[in-house]
Amino acid sequence: MSELFKVEYDKYMLSGIAEGLTLTETMTFLDWNDACDWASKCTLSNNVNFVIREMRGPNGEKDSF
Repeated sequence: MSELFKVEYDKYMLSGIAEGLTLTETMTFLDWNDACDWASKCTLSNNVNFVIREMRGPNGEKDSF
């Protein structure tokens, strides 16, 4: 079994107590494509109160949304 892929991302809050703030968090994924799929779905969804601004992977990967 392969090791999980740890990604750091910046999450911009659209509502709630943290509205207007950018929070940096980490999450594990199967690979970079899995992380990008999750981030794009969150960013395009009307059911979450945040968007992903940028993600950084452990091997120098970087993407903005």
